[in-house]
Amino acid sequence: MNSIHKLLTRFKVISLYGLSQSITPLGHLLISYFIIKFKSIAFWGSYVEVLIWVNLILLLLSFGNKAYLLKEISKTPAKLYQLWFSNFLNRSILLIPSFLIIIFTPFFNDKIILTCLWLVLLFISQSYQVLILYLKDFKYSLLVEIIFNSSILLFVFLKIDTLDLLEFLSIVVYSNLIKALLFILYYYKKMKGLTFSFSPSELKKNIPYFIPLTLGTVRVKIDTYFANSFFSVSDLGKYQILISFISIGHITTTYFVNPYLKVFFRVSDSIIKRIKRQFFIFGLFYGLAFVIATYFIISNVYLIQFTLANYITVFTFFIPLLFQMILVNQIYKHDQQNLVSYVALFVIFLQLITGYYLIQEQGIQGALLLKAASQWLITVLLWFWFRKAKNKKLA
Repeated sequence: MNSIHKLLTRFKVISLYGLSQSITPLGHLLISYFIIKFKSIAFWGSYVEVLIWVNLILLLLSFGNKAYLLKEISKTPAKLYQLWFSNFLNRSILLIPSFLIIIFTPFFNDKIILTCLWLVLLFISQSYQVLILYLKDFKYSLLVEIIFNSSILLFVFLKIDTLDLLEFLSIVVYSNLIKALLFILYYYKKMKGLTFSFSPSELKKNIPYFIPLTLGTVRVKIDTYFANSFFSVSDLGKYQILISFISIGHITTTYFVNPYLKVFFRVSDSIIKRIKRQFFIFGLFYGLAFVIATYFIISNVYLIQFTLANYITVFTFFIPLLFQMILVNQIYKHDQQNLVSYVALFVIFLQLITGYYLIQEQGIQGALLLKAASQWLITVLLWFWFRKAKNKKLA
């Protein structure tokens, strides 16, 4: 009975975490549906233009804080809140270059104040993700995300007749203010007696975590950066809808992989090899089922049409995904983390060379090809070089 209770408790925690992570792309899809239905796909694309820029700058502000803090907190749990507060203060210095980017980028000319406020609020909310993950406050996080997305939907519904981009950005900023305040109020009482420790030089400890995170994020999202530069707002809005579905499919795969990671460091490579083979086969069926479901939803609910080639390319993206997740964890098990960074950097270099041509010549299909091809390339290269390094070690 105890083992069953532990299993159910673990499943509940994983499910709540998964839901709290999935609610953001799900919320985006729901909000985008109302915007597209009552305004236009071009309106949504105009918002996505700003969103992509903001998320890219937010990557700089995060500076690898989640991975760094989780490791530091696990060493000294008693200093949980002090470590978090010091890291928060140290990273706040990064807001200055972030504001300068916004101020001196012509794209933000008529929305500088709104974008800066949005960035600050995102910086605050994102910082609490470490505490949520470490303390397993997934239920509260899920509640906050529901309130956040509901507030956007409510204000959009009330203002839909006169809504323009700046007013929609104001709604997003106001909803992010509610979200940030909910996190602040929840954790405020637990942070009494903290000392003010401001030492920006400490940020250098984050760098080993920031570089792999940045490389991984840029590699995965480089297609959207190209799309933001070369697509019309209509095509960008259309593409972002498909990417949101892909993101949900990506997040869902963690449900399948996480149970294996619990025992990953205790099993032999021969067992891991068998797991990888099984996940590769499963990836075929999972990718096919997910793409079919995506096609029916996008075609019948959003009334947006993509070509057969688009959906086939999305399918090929999903095939190696589960295999790659297991492979990367196997590489980490053997302390070969640098291999992942080097390969990711090489793949990004190739993406930069080929991305411009693919996007210019083939539009949405080119962006999807860039995404799928890079997924296969990094999987094959990691598999090849890791096997070569392992064989060399055994020789």
